[in-house]
Amino acid sequence: VEYAGTSGPLYAALPYANFFANGSYSTQMWQTSGLTQPWTRSVGAYSAIPIMLFDVDPQNPLHLLGVEQHPNTGATSVISNDGGSTWTPIPYATGMDHGFQSFQYSGVHFGAPGSNLAYACGTFGVARLSTLSNVWTILNGIPSGSTCTAMGVDQLATGTLYADTSSGLYKTNDGGTTWTLLFAHSGAFVSVIVDPTNGQKVFASAGLGISMRSTDAGNTWVQMPVSGPMAIQPGSPNILYAVTSTSLAMSTDSGLTWASTPSPYNFLQDLTITSSGVVVISTFFSSIVTFTPN
Repeated sequence: VEYAGTSGPLYAALPYANFFANGSYSTQMWQTSGLTQPWTRSVGAYSAIPIMLFDVDPQNPLHLLGVEQHPNTGATSVISNDGGSTWTPIPYATGMDHGFQSFQYSGVHFGAPGSNLAYACGTFGVARLSTLSNVWTILNGIPSGSTCTAMGVDQLATGTLYADTSSGLYKTNDGGTTWTLLFAHSGAFVSVIVDPTNGQKVFASAGLGISMRSTDAGNTWVQMPVSGPMAIQPGSPNILYAVTSTSLAMSTDSGLTWASTPSPYNFLQDLTITSSGVVVISTFFSSIVTFTPN
């Protein structure tokens, strides 16, 4: 599930919507103008391009970047300028496409506003896309062979990006030309997010293990008592949520303290937060559930 964070549709890609029903593979991409409104299927994504991962441009809610992982054709990156009705394929750089079964992509993210850049994260490391020329480039500076598991973009500083890899958490201030190792670790972060109103605050959330937070742009880190995919509430950056497979955790002090609530739903996978504060959560079995705080 993804949301531009300011306005526009809420999007959801349901990778296995038909798989369990009839054994076929057909990722469905849906959108709604509001949680009280009907969901409609993006025909382009459903009939031709099964989207596995995608991101919404925070400055343009109709500008989407997606990754297809199809069992017959392998991986393809695609871009849409009309909210998913039509998609344009973008050729990969050599080394970015290893086939469907490897599940080599961990995420795609647009860069800071005005940068005309986007990034992909996966077994190849980190790649950068020029959204003007639609050309991908695999970035050097992270040790060869390191798998990237999560990325976080500083929306206030063009070219500042955090990338978690199998060799540690890295940071770049020049769009990926050079990288600095912030710290090594043996686990993997599932979310790296930067406060969109304060680039000094960075959160790295582990799927299992130790999560970390920084209040000085990654120079120093302290542990957070939470795990799972994480998101910041638009307009209220001190409020964060994180999901495990069976619970939802909330912090109202920028990740310093957390309170967790068991969920009546199982297999929670990802989340986004609307501008009104509603938490929208996707589950493994292709359903969308919401949580509205008191």
